[in-house]
Amino acid sequence: MKGTFVVAVTACPTGIAHTFMAAESLERAAESLGCRIRIETQGALGAGTPLNAQEIAGADFVLIAADREVDRSRFMGKRVYETDTRTAIIDGIKLIRVARQEAELQACLRSQVDKDTVSKLNESSEGFALLRDSLFKGNAPGPEKTAGFKIFGKLVQVPQDKYRKSLFAPFAVPGWAGNKAGLIGEEEGRKNAGAERAEKIESANVKPVSGAGNVDAKAAAPDTNPAGIAAFFREAGRDIAKSGGPYKHLMNGVSFTLPFIMAGGICSALVNAIGEAEGRPIVLFLHIVKEGGFGLITPILAAAIAWSIADRPGIAPGMIGGILCNILNTGFWGGIAAGFVAGYSVFLLNCLIRLPKNLAGLKPMLVLPFAGTFAASFIVYFVIGKPLAGLNLFLIEWVNGLQGLSSIALGILLGGMMALDMGGLINKIAYTFAIGMLGAGIAQPMAAVMAAGMTPPLSAALAVLLFRSRFTDEERKTGETAFVLGISFNSEGALPFAARDPLRAIPSFIAGSSLAGALSMFFGIRLTAPHGGLFILAVPGGINDIPLYLTVIASGTLLSALLFGLFKRDG
Repeated sequence: MKGTFVVAVTACPTGIAHTFMAAESLERAAESLGCRIRIETQGALGAGTPLNAQEIAGADFVLIAADREVDRSRFMGKRVYETDTRTAIIDGIKLIRVARQEAELQACLRSQVDKDTVSKLNESSEGFALLRDSLFKGNAPGPEKTAGFKIFGKLVQVPQDKYRKSLFAPFAVPGWAGNKAGLIGEEEGRKNAGAERAEKIESANVKPVSGAGNVDAKAAAPDTNPAGIAAFFREAGRDIAKSGGPYKHLMNGVSFTLPFIMAGGICSALVNAIGEAEGRPIVLFLHIVKEGGFGLITPILAAAIAWSIADRPGIAPGMIGGILCNILNTGFWGGIAAGFVAGYSVFLLNCLIRLPKNLAGLKPMLVLPFAGTFAASFIVYFVIGKPLAGLNLFLIEWVNGLQGLSSIALGILLGGMMALDMGGLINKIAYTFAIGMLGAGIAQPMAAVMAAGMTPPLSAALAVLLFRSRFTDEERKTGETAFVLGISFNSEGALPFAARDPLRAIPSFIAGSSLAGALSMFFGIRLTAPHGGLFILAVPGGINDIPLYLTVIASGTLLSALLFGLFKRDG
């Protein structure tokens, strides 16, 4: 791979650990492979060292390692490969090799191209005149290019900037695609980007749509017989599972919500530290800020999820749906549901509603926000609101009523989930549950989750110290990094050890994390902030019993370190 130039983007929901660990792994991998790489890290403070147009233009392919949505519009005409940060952290060398082989052309999309972008293109590029004449009429962008097909006898038109995220992805073949030399036409685009899908379409009894006005006549359409419909949804499900869309949408929501939970939680801790009985003005002020932070959790969560799915037209429906969830007391779970309902409602409405060209500008500013808000609000208020409110009340009463063995069992479950995949889907499910409980004023699960999340990297660092001869020089250096990540509540610090020796590392980490979670729940330790690790000790009232909490973390860390070190083979 010598001489290959790669540009990459790494991003995670919190923008703290995964983002930079993935970037470091890719840099080391590129150095080992002898290729050049330029990485943009989209961290907590935004894009670090952002990629410029010249770097993107000169790249052989683009690698996106992200656990949330990343804007791909600037990569049109480039070969793009997308995966998660975990894959980059575990084996960067393998990822770069796979990306080089499997990267696909990023479609040139009408909704992503404006006049300024076109003016910067080289007019001698192949296909430029075709692009200009087809996409633009005068100075105004042309209508969105769509793919059309029939399902259950109804014509559906899908804007191609959304086809890859949609249920219809296997049958919406790109009409426009680009290459490094310039922009190429529809037939070439279909050959490069849609050949594999075309074969699937043929086998699923798919027929083309014709005579659909602005609809691409060559786009594929599934037949309405039962076999064709079944094949349609089967292939759609596979495409969604491969892209990991819903998980990314949820993580987008969580990433936007965390600052509000953090602000509300710290204010709550300060109120506890000062004492409410004193009646000071500062206490009233902190109460107001706390309620403001916690009160916005559900609307912001719903709006961020909807935005991730449907772009800007989804923000208002998601936000209003989240406010309805606050009124109905559905809690965090209602925000998640409202976000997905609003996002997919707006997305489907965008597919189905077609306006004349002279009214097309009203669609994203007026039609979609209003129609999407009405549809999402109706579903939230009349369909899912009351059941979710009942679920939220049940969970609150259940967790509040846990004592003795039942609280220990919940701690073991949450702790084991935090250590099972260390930053992956199972880890995030446990973390999301703890956030939901914290938003409802129940802080014990968050303490258990944070203690269990810190245990794997801290135990890996301790094992390196206690059993130094069994680890390589590289692992010893990784142990130092793991310690810093551990005290910061970043479970990912243990991933390199788990990747090298999963059969010994993961069970050891699960044992220690389960112990930490169980002890934290049993002693009723409360933690009012959703992140920060041991740095939260600096917040007065952040933890109700600091010495006991440190003992809990130390117990889990020691157990995992001993198990990992004793079973580890010599390096």
